[in-house]
Amino acid sequence: AQEFSIMGGFNASNMSSKFEGKNYSDQLNYNTRLGGHAAFLVDLKIGKVFSIEPGLMFITKGYKSQFSVPNSSDFRLKYNTYYMDIPILAKFNWNPKENFRVYGGLGPVIGIGLFGKIKPDNINADQQVYFQDNYPGIPTSDKSIDFGDDNKRMDVGLMVTTGINVSKFRVGVFYNQGLRNIALNQFKTRNRVFGISAGYTFQ
Repeated sequence: AQEFSIMGGFNASNMSSKFEGKNYSDQLNYNTRLGGHAAFLVDLKIGKVFSIEPGLMFITKGYKSQFSVPNSSDFRLKYNTYYMDIPILAKFNWNPKENFRVYGGLGPVIGIGLFGKIKPDNINADQQVYFQDNYPGIPTSDKSIDFGDDNKRMDVGLMVTTGINVSKFRVGVFYNQGLRNIALNQFKTRNRVFGISAGYTFQ
């Protein structure tokens, strides 16, 4: 037997970044970016307890940053990316009573970068010089993200999820940790996303 789920919800994303072995995530004050996702999932039963659940998920990723520049005003930057993720999860299902199920899952995620944009705010000439001298590779004006030139288009991550099914309704949470360095410049960058989903399950 198989089940289909249509899910949607909110997620909080961030990125880890290193440059020449130094952790720049804290120096650049990476903060969580709020976004959303929509997913279509197929649950393939393997007995009463185990199942395999592949799916397609359109999801926002990235981060936002705000930090001080010496002798200048604060600098803000939004790094917005949009992906089509393909999770393939091994799930454990527990049915303590009729029409109620608790599940947990773990598995790989393949992410395909679709489009994105970097949006700096409140930047002036002094800040541009500061960034060019101290943080090469960070744009100081609006810039579209060109997957294949700026970032690797394909991402690989590991997702863990848990949730409940009540009758035909489903609520869950997930965390996706990027495993692949997606940067093509001097930085080593990985995605990470936490999400909350709700949806409808049918056969």
